[in-house]
Amino acid sequence: KTYTEDGTIAGGTSVLLDGVKNLVSIGIPLCEAVKMASKNGAVAAKIYDRVGSLAVGKDADILVLDRALNLKAVFVNGVQL
Repeated sequence: KTYTEDGTIAGGTSVLLDGVKNLVSIGIPLCEAVKMASKNGAVAAKIYDRVGSLAVGKDADILVLDRALNLKAVFVNGVQL
């Protein structure tokens, strides 16, 4: 993580998964945190027709996490990296 001079986390350098973890740590339900990180951004960027959820015809970019929200696998266009 990168911090600003006053000690706060510099959001522009944060990893999105860390943001999800932070939301969950303050009590936001995981399903809502994931929606904030996926659907909401895709809608705002006007690319929700391709990404932001799992549906037929979408890109199938997926992170697989364990119960502690540690990254276990990455899929891009449905192919595991």
